[in-house]
Amino acid sequence: MKNKLNSCFYLLAFVLCISILSCKTNKNTSPEIGFWQLESKSGGITGRNQTAESMGFTQKMILVKNGTYLFLQNDTIIEKGFYTLLMGKTIFKTEAQQLIKFSSGKSLVIMKSDLARLELAENYNDGFGYTYKKTEKINYNKLPERIQN
Repeated sequence: MKNKLNSCFYLLAFVLCISILSCKTNKNTSPEIGFWQLESKSGGITGRNQTAESMGFTQKMILVKNGTYLFLQNDTIIEKGFYTLLMGKTIFKTEAQQLIKFSSGKSLVIMKSDLARLELAENYNDGFGYTYKKTEKINYNKLPERIQN
């Protein structure tokens, strides 16, 4: 009887240890969250390629964990609101792809996403594709308006 009780205890302790060790903390499951600077855009009817230098201005996108976003041009806020990450139908693949839907009404297809680069595309023929690179954290105190976290 005592051997069965010990065996049950060790089995229970083993299962508990495995359960605890298999738990992971998931701090940031979305690499899209962060501070992004536009490197280039291409597409449109003419298939035009533009770099940040050829556009003559800087454009940044900030995606905050709480679902808010900012678009800045030359460090001036040109658009702000809320965004949602969702799966949806696109013109690029038959299976659903991840989209960023902005409260302004536009949505962009996430073509590629990692911790350093973000490639987005408009979900229609002759739309533009955008390539962003992750930047240093922007100091909110230097912006003309503050976004609430």
